[in-house]
Amino acid sequence: MYSVEDVMTFVSQEDVRFIRLTFFDIFGRQKNISILPDQLERAFGKGIAVDAFAVPGFENEIHGDLYLKPDPSTFTILPWRSVDGSVVLMICSLVYPDGRPFEKDLRMQLKEAVQDACALGISLRMSTEFEFYLFRNDEKGNPTSIPLDTGGYLDVSPLDHGENIRREICFTLEEMGLQPQASYHQCGPGQNEVDFHASAPCRAADEASLFKWVVRTVASTNGLRADFTPRPLPDEPGNGLHVNMQVESADFLNPIDEEEAFRHFMA
Repeated sequence: MYSVEDVMTFVSQEDVRFIRLTFFDIFGRQKNISILPDQLERAFGKGIAVDAFAVPGFENEIHGDLYLKPDPSTFTILPWRSVDGSVVLMICSLVYPDGRPFEKDLRMQLKEAVQDACALGISLRMSTEFEFYLFRNDEKGNPTSIPLDTGGYLDVSPLDHGENIRREICFTLEEMGLQPQASYHQCGPGQNEVDFHASAPCRAADEASLFKWVVRTVASTNGLRADFTPRPLPDEPGNGLHVNMQVESADFLNPIDEEEAFRHFMA
């Protein structure tokens, strides 16, 4: 896990040209701003200002700037960029100009929920299973609703045309420090699934959010469109997002029973 000092050292010693600071709006959509390396110290200190009024969902709460404070533990190199002139990424928290946490920061809300669970003696781990369709683009690069293939559940090539795309997605995730567990063809034509290992809730949420970005990027570079919507094709299976939750006692000396832990968790 990277510290502030680790990130500062890496950026100063390697050929890092841009630093992408990412955050998420209240709908979970990824936003970002890029800074140059000479602004990194300021980012870790006061933060980098963004216009909150222009972010959907924030405009009714604040008429001014919010500041992005990067989390060094999320530091990763974007693997689809050239080694010469690297671009790195960090996920950020949102704070007011005086340093107070912004109430609609989803990562902050999740961290507070995890802390509340720990206070009740509950430990949480989460994992995700994403389903998505891959559609072809037309000869002009415009999106269509033509699936990449006609394969079905767990099919292999030549029925499964998405095998190489899923492999590229998984390799890209691994290069970014994310750990996919399995990938395969789902039931619908052109439908795929990638599953993740269980991890701490905040890391699982970060991985899930970045995963969709990686999938869309890899699909686009291969002339395809990735679709995560619930039912892209009306007569075919819909896309699911399965969130698996492991609820355990956090106090090994005075463990609470599973039924009590479950009741606390549901509450």
